Amino acid sequence: MWRQKQKNNFISTFSIGLFLLVWEVAGRFEIINPIFISFPTRVLWTGFSLIASGDLWSHLMISIIALFSGLLLAVVFGLIIGMSAGYKEYIFDFIKPYIYGLNSLPKVALIPLIIIWLGIGISAKIIVIFIMALPSIAISVIEGVKNTEEDLIEMTFSFGGSKFNLLRSIVYYESLPFFFSGLKIAVGKAIIGLVIADMFGYGLGLGYLLTYYGATFKVANLMFIILLLLSISLILNMFIDYFSKKMVYWKNNKTN
Repeated sequence: MWRQKQKNNFISTFSIGLFLLVWEVAGRFEIINPIFISFPTRVLWTGFSLIASGDLWSHLMISIIALFSGLLLAVVFGLIIGMSAGYKEYIFDFIKPYIYGLNSLPKVALIPLIIIWLGIGISAKIIVIFIMALPSIAISVIEGVKNTEEDLIEMTFSFGGSKFNLLRSIVYYESLPFFFSGLKIAVGKAIIGLVIADMFGYGLGLGYLLTYYGATFKVANLMFIILLLLSISLILNMFIDYFSKKMVYWKNNKTN
């Protein structure tokens, strides 16, 4: 299994390296017009210049603060809604139209309303990110609670356990894998929400830089911001994978 994992990692790394090499050659030797696509070394050099000049930091910090605040709110409310709605059928029936409706609704349609209510400051960005991320977490936790094994529920009550014991010791842990899966999806949606909110913002944020560099045809700058957003997403997913393996170790041992 270890050798197979190493082989898979090598194939993935080789694929990325090959792609970057082809892109570098195509851009540097103008096989593809570098004005429209740039190439990796120019993108990285441009990024280092932005970082060194200090022009990037204010935009990055406002986006990071908004992203983590919105995600934190989504996790807290997603767990509360998911645990309660998954455990009690009448709560699920009550909130189902709102959660599933919000999940299917194009969130961009809500942004003008949010701006009218909250203005174009950071609070509006946080709410947009929260709305984007919440349904994925809540629905995943609901499914996790509902998929708790009946044998475990019966065993808890047969040994004199209370409903609180059931929630704390069984349902919570059984729903964790679903929570982490939903959180991964929520991270992607939250970053989309961040970009959209920044585009409607007040001249600060990574999404604003995407709009500005795109409008001024600064392709290398534009691609570096895209790379930065991708890096944030990958780092967050790595942390989620790490904590998932630490907190859901019994599932991994059962699988292995």
